[in-house]
Amino acid sequence: MKNFPITFVILILILASCSTNKRLLEPNKTRYDKIEFNIEKDLNNDISEIIEVIIYKEHLNVSKDNLNTTKLCSELKKITIDVPIEDNQGVIPPAAPGNRYITTILYDHISDEILFSKKDSSFILSQNSNPKRIKIERKITERLNTTTFQKELKKIKNGEDYDFYEMSIPIFSLDKQTAYIELDYRCGHLCGNGRAFYLRKINGKWKIIEDFRTWIS
Repeated sequence: MKNFPITFVILILILASCSTNKRLLEPNKTRYDKIEFNIEKDLNNDISEIIEVIIYKEHLNVSKDNLNTTKLCSELKKITIDVPIEDNQGVIPPAAPGNRYITTILYDHISDEILFSKKDSSFILSQNSNPKRIKIERKITERLNTTTFQKELKKIKNGEDYDFYEMSIPIFSLDKQTAYIELDYRCGHLCGNGRAFYLRKINGKWKIIEDFRTWIS
C-alpha cells in the first residue's frame, strides 16, 4: 500500500507526457467550426445582383442584343478555400490551382479598410461545402449570350478557338454584407486574364470596393 501513491504519480506523469508529445506531433492547424447553410437557397438574390454588378461595371459584352458578343458561362464555379500550412522547411507552398488560401481572402490585396475579419473565417471555410457549380438564374441568362464550361472545355481539347467569361460562386462574410468573387476571361493558350472583386452591400445595393488582377496570360 505504501507504493501505491508513487506508482500512481508515475502513471499520471507518463500519461501527461504522452498527451504533450501527441500535441507536438500534430500539424499546426487552426480549428474552424463548420457552419451549415445552403448558398443557392439563402443567397440566390444576392448572387444574381452581384453578377449583374460585375457585368455592368466591367462592361462585359455578353448581351444577346449586341453583335460579336463574348459568351458567359451559365454556371458559377466553386473556389476551394484552403488553410495555409508550412512544409518541413517552414515554407508555405502555393495554393493548388483554382484554390485560394483563406489568408489571401482575409488580408491580401485589401487597402486599409477592413472587409473580411477573423470572425468570418469559419463561415468562409464552411463554403467549401458549396456545390462545384451552380447555375445562374434564368432571369439573367435569358438576356445573355451563354455557354457552359463543358462546351468550352471540349473546344479546348479539340484545338478549336474559344472565347468566354467565367465567374466564381461568391464567397460571403458571416453577416452576408461582404462578398468576394472572381472573373476569368479565356481566349486562347496565350490569351486571357483574371480579376477578383470585393463587394459590400451598402444601403441594400452591392457595390465593388476593391478589385485586383489574379492572373494574366
